[in-house]
Amino acid sequence: AAAGMTAIFGTPLSAILLTIELLLFEFSTKSFIPVAIAVSTAHALRYVTGHDEVIFAIEFSKFFIGENMLFYFICGAIAGLLSCFISKSIFIIEDLFEKIPVHWMWWPALGGIVVGAIGLLDERTLGVGYFNITNALNNNVVLSSAISLFFLKFISWAFSLGSGTSGGTLAPILTLGSTLGVILGAVGNDLFPTHNISPGICALVCMASMFAGATRAILTSIVFALEATNTPIGIAPLISGCSASYLMSLFFLKETIMTEKIARRGGHVPSEYYPVKKSST
Repeated sequence: AAAGMTAIFGTPLSAILLTIELLLFEFSTKSFIPVAIAVSTAHALRYVTGHDEVIFAIEFSKFFIGENMLFYFICGAIAGLLSCFISKSIFIIEDLFEKIPVHWMWWPALGGIVVGAIGLLDERTLGVGYFNITNALNNNVVLSSAISLFFLKFISWAFSLGSGTSGGTLAPILTLGSTLGVILGAVGNDLFPTHNISPGICALVCMASMFAGATRAILTSIVFALEATNTPIGIAPLISGCSASYLMSLFFLKETIMTEKIARRGGHVPSEYYPVKKSST
């Protein structure tokens, strides 16, 4: 899993953290050394095959940190609340499909009708949509377009997953988060024109915060955003926003989007790392 993530996104460190926070739940050398070897191999092969570019390239002409940090924290909190709503909505739709008086094998077809119809309205909702994320991070999306993409992508993705079709998780969450950041950035500049709020940083913060809230993989979310964009100047807003999102998730989400199905089947997924075993002497 970590090697695949590294090969696609070029984010080796966040791939290792992903396995620790979402798969292993154990921070120990014996666990992540094999993962690190797999990741380093995948990253080397990625460069050998000519894929050395940053997947979400960002260019900031001006960037200020100061009084706008509070706004980035609020953006993270809003993204966290929406991630809780989105996570619950997907499983509500899944429950609704179970009440439809047709055999379950037809559910993906019904979901496909919704996805296709929305795709006819806005083709940006189809596919992984990495270009949507890049455009949002570079503030190349007008406000009305960002609002429509956010709602249409959410409906399309929710019905795709709710109908039992594999619709992916990471790319849709990043798309929703980055477009949300464009919306909040525009609102922030209207409300606080003297605070030098960057819509691109808002998109970066909301992108990572949405993932942190939905999965509670806070370290993965922060490091992924830094590696995927090569934007170290955004580390302070990222830590602030993802922390706010994580807190919202703890308050309003019992299970994450990754563990809800397992919990429904009676399984238990730990939310913290396993404790270190202490010596009996």
